[in-house]
Amino acid sequence: MKERPFILAVLPGLAPSTLMDVVTPLKQLQQAGQIHARVTLDWLTTTEEVNQADLVVFCRNNNPAYDWSGFCVEKCIPYIYDLDDNLFAIPASTPLGQYANRPDVIETLKGYLRGAALVRVYSPALREVVAPLNANTRLVQPPIDWGVLDGLTRKSGRGLKMVYPTSRGSADDLAEIFVPAIQQILKDHPRGVEIYFLGAPVPRELKAFRQVRHWKFDLDYEQYLRRFYQEGFDIGLAPLKDDLFHQCKTNNKYREFAACGIAGIYSKTTLYQQSVRHEQTGLLVENTAAAWHQAIRTLIENPELRRSIQASALQDAQNTYPREAFAGEWLAQIRHVLEEQPIPMAAPADQKQPAAPQGVEAPTSRFGRVKNLAGRLRQNGIGYLVESIRWKMVKAQHQAALKRINRDRKSSINL
Repeated sequence: MKERPFILAVLPGLAPSTLMDVVTPLKQLQQAGQIHARVTLDWLTTTEEVNQADLVVFCRNNNPAYDWSGFCVEKCIPYIYDLDDNLFAIPASTPLGQYANRPDVIETLKGYLRGAALVRVYSPALREVVAPLNANTRLVQPPIDWGVLDGLTRKSGRGLKMVYPTSRGSADDLAEIFVPAIQQILKDHPRGVEIYFLGAPVPRELKAFRQVRHWKFDLDYEQYLRRFYQEGFDIGLAPLKDDLFHQCKTNNKYREFAACGIAGIYSKTTLYQQSVRHEQTGLLVENTAAAWHQAIRTLIENPELRRSIQASALQDAQNTYPREAFAGEWLAQIRHVLEEQPIPMAAPADQKQPAAPQGVEAPTSRFGRVKNLAGRLRQNGIGYLVESIRWKMVKAQHQAALKRINRDRKSSINL
């Protein structure tokens, strides 16, 4: 194995999970001189980049148009697949679920998992789902990026601030669990109590209240986490369902609340019962309006309990998710895979070379692009054009965010 292997991370987009679980630890390992790393997006990836890599990292990739798993297997390039969600069980009632449940998308995900030298998951429930597809499935402890919080101070004031953060945007359906309780709380406390919605729109039932605030979702997770800490929130809300999809999730909210000095209220589900100790590091509640109202009211009216939970949760987070542990485990797993991986033999000159994914198109002339678009419009209708424009906007946002994340040369990953 090389002293500093070249690790290529090919991501489907930038989200809290890909940033926390892949970008940040690889950045830390590069800064420590342990690896050379490059982060890119699957639609920007080239065969030259993949061929240069000693190891490739994928995280949540399942797009058939940009499926690099077969290419890596054929070229004997080992890869690690990182997964923090049960992508097989996303509710079909959501746009993401409708996409994820397509047969070709499911088969692509299975192909990634089967071909991986190692699969990393973050919950016992997800390990049970993935293990039948890959015996080298490892349960890992999720991270807290403590370095982002160094030197920051929290705002303090007379009022009390509640917060509900999510990256689901308009697709969020979990806030409805606590909305009736918040309505009553805001009526009972017309002054001195505010609630912030981060990443999701303000529910219709709460728009009339002056105590409601909103933040847009920020693709730059480090910037978001700094602001989240500095705002000085007092109470965090973490509703969750207890079906298979949600049981396979990661306790992101508990870690963020604990690290940022926030007393959390959590749905009493399998996921949160594994990390939260009731009335010590948070409150666990049934998913009823009455239970949520009572828990929120308790933390508002009992500042001693609130401060005790904040302190205990912070101590628990520091003990459970130590500063260097996550990147260290990444390094150990990278080394293990590279040491175990056999050296590939050169293919005969007349052997057919593996092809790039179908979505990686060769450059075409302007006329060719217009001709292709016209053909697709005839085949798929105006809806295709609308979706194409929306997707191009999303891509542009992610590419711009990737450049921002890597702008600081002192801490950037090679781009």
